[in-house]
Amino acid sequence: MRCIIFLFIVSLTFGQWSSFQLSSLKDINKESRT
Repeated sequence: MRCIIFLFIVSLTFGQWSSFQLSSLKDINKESRT
């Protein structure tokens, strides 16, 4: 049971990290255009 909870937490943190990386990449693209 603990394994499932651990995987769930990891998936949530990874999702937040991936979304943060995507948003940071978008900001970099905007700065490079200007």
